[in-house]
Amino acid sequence: MTSTEFEKKSEKNSSETIYYNADELWSRNSVFNYVIGTRGDGKTYDAKKRMVKLWLNKRKESIYLRRYKSELKKIDTFFDDIAHEFPDHKLEVKNKKFYCDDEFFGFADQLSTFGQVKGATFPNVDLVVYDEFLIEKGSKMLYLSYEGDALMSYCSSIFRKRKGVKMIALGNSTSLINPHFSYWQIVPDLTKRFNTFKEGLITVEKFTATAYAESLEESDFGKLLLMSPYGAMAVRNEFAEEKNNFMGSKPKNAIYFFGCCYQGQDIGFWIDYKDYYTYASTSVDRTQPPFFSMTSNDHSNNTILYLKGADKFYFPRIITSYQNGGLIFENPYIKGLVLSILQSFSIR
Repeated sequence: MTSTEFEKKSEKNSSETIYYNADELWSRNSVFNYVIGTRGDGKTYDAKKRMVKLWLNKRKESIYLRRYKSELKKIDTFFDDIAHEFPDHKLEVKNKKFYCDDEFFGFADQLSTFGQVKGATFPNVDLVVYDEFLIEKGSKMLYLSYEGDALMSYCSSIFRKRKGVKMIALGNSTSLINPHFSYWQIVPDLTKRFNTFKEGLITVEKFTATAYAESLEESDFGKLLLMSPYGAMAVRNEFAEEKNNFMGSKPKNAIYFFGCCYQGQDIGFWIDYKDYYTYASTSVDRTQPPFFSMTSNDHSNNTILYLKGADKFYFPRIITSYQNGGLIFENPYIKGLVLSILQSFSIR
């Protein structure tokens, strides 16, 4: 291999690593696809190109979806950054509708008004792109009530029973605990790039721009950024739940303490009185009270709706175990759920 060939190969590999390309994801032919990456890694850019190519190659339409109407204020410039990729075509947005060479090929919409699409027909829409499906910590934005149901209802109205359709949700790494993964009750293995669920109909992809992270190490500020919690999330694509500390399965001699339901997931707390560790597990014994529902959405027959001020024994014990380093989690998903509960008690 000549030096020129090597340079071209290195440049290609670097480009492929820095910027996202969904070719491999699409080859898996899943219906629902969730892509989690770093900020500015090209996820949305790639989706825009696919929307245009889907129209040019197959005459199929697309929908670009955000959570709220306020997020579509700048939609008129949606295709400006990819226009140079299609020099022979004119891309425009008029009143949230997409046009290529004056032909309609899709539109932008908000999930918050998903009920408005019911009864309408969209026989030519093959792709829905849901952008920013994960809300970053510290944001004032909130998930919709029953957001998993809302997205499924929206896509059901669009796709009906047609084959070859796709929903691709794009987000930056924030937390595994979100309405979408909770809705499907899935726990992605964060050590893998691709995770498939529900007989291959759902794929979760975790993309990390390794070359970009490596390039940051060349500057002092870049090194500092990579050392920060923000850099871990925004650059290295790390989740808070990804750290393997405080992980483990409950021992056989652990005694059931109590259980609860949070975001649709049953959680059992067990105590090993030999070493006094407390274990948070998916294993519960509903025949042994109490069993709390942590939110009104989780409340059902034979559960006790949890009231913070009324509990002087159960969760205070869990808080003490956590503060003393004695709370062990069965997996990252359970860890994220329990930490979310503790955060609601102002425990950080």
